[in-house]
Amino acid sequence: MNSADFDSFRKMASTLTPTAVARFLAAQGWTTESRTDGVKEIWSRVVDSDSTERAWVMIPFATDYVDFERRFSEALIAISRIHGYNAEDLSRRISSSVTDVLSVRLVRTSADDTVPLTEGEQIIHEINNLLKTFAFTTATKRIRRGGGRMPKQASDFMRNQARLGHTRRGSFVITFAALLDESEQPPSPRHQDVDRRRGLDEPIPFARNVMTTLAQAIETASELRSTPPDHGAARTPEELRRAQLVVEMLGKFQSFDELEEIELSFTWASGLPVPTVGLRAASFRLGDDLPGIPSEPTRSEAVAVPILGDSRALPRGTRKLPSVHPERLRASTANTTISGIVHSLERANDGGTVTVRVGDGRSSFDVRLSLRAQDYRMAVQAHLADVPISASGNLTTVGSTAELNDVVLDTARIEADLRALP
Repeated sequence: MNSADFDSFRKMASTLTPTAVARFLAAQGWTTESRTDGVKEIWSRVVDSDSTERAWVMIPFATDYVDFERRFSEALIAISRIHGYNAEDLSRRISSSVTDVLSVRLVRTSADDTVPLTEGEQIIHEINNLLKTFAFTTATKRIRRGGGRMPKQASDFMRNQARLGHTRRGSFVITFAALLDESEQPPSPRHQDVDRRRGLDEPIPFARNVMTTLAQAIETASELRSTPPDHGAARTPEELRRAQLVVEMLGKFQSFDELEEIELSFTWASGLPVPTVGLRAASFRLGDDLPGIPSEPTRSEAVAVPILGDSRALPRGTRKLPSVHPERLRASTANTTISGIVHSLERANDGGTVTVRVGDGRSSFDVRLSLRAQDYRMAVQAHLADVPISASGNLTTVGSTAELNDVVLDTARIEADLRALP
């Protein structure tokens, strides 16, 4: 091997970890023969099906040894020779064993091999927002609407593991990679059958949970597109809300003149068992083909908080805020309960005013609440944690502006939601 080839493997060694290589070997039918924790692992496999001869390779794990880089590079060279891969192929295959990939394929009416920069920028921006939303949903088990602070686990995923992947052949295929965090994975498996790990009590990396949740939502949206509307009754409210997020993202591309279809597909990391969702590509033709998601009760319809007494009982005369656009609200509605995410904050000397985004989807609108200092501080905490707040009072509207007066904030529920955060 000439120096140029060795340099290729040495460069590859600087971008990989021994754990990633060990997981690749496990997925390729290798078996751990011995292990010295933190120092080395010895792997072997049968050379071919017609022979009992075995190939052996030592994977160094002692990164502080002075000869680690050379020994690790030599191990990669040995693996490449046994499998018949060059450095580039081996690097791609090892990376794919620890990376889940979402591919977004754009089908256009124009014949040229270009897309407007503005369209490409918006598509990447919206997919980034979708990944951020599903990272939040996976971490908190809630749908994210508007702003608010991201949980640390979700922020770390977006900062360190959500990547823009290499372009693949096809009609404008953009790939979004989710790197599986090795710190969340168990040690490399000792046997060659990765699927056997299904029966073991091993934690699933957060990145895989995010991608699985997203794949399920895309699959649900695709299935509802081709089934009668009443089939949505078989879905849970959470599944429908997540599918709606996907449809809302797709709807933002309908203004693109030459974009006909978007295909979403997943390639799952071979280092973990393949999920039961996201196994087939989901294609959506823009326009009338976008699926209609069965409507779900909004948070304001489902939650009514009393002014006094038991927080789970509705006092007489309490009304729930109807799920309609602001212009359809009556000028004044007494004993109204609203619930939603704090959208904006305005500080004042004796408290402040908060704007709450009420409802989900296209029927969402804002309601302004004036709060005393103590309640305002509680609303700020809810805003930072993206926790919904509930309040009761008299609702008044002037044009498209809605305000809740004589506000009674349900601080007990906010405190309970804050304590329940991971």
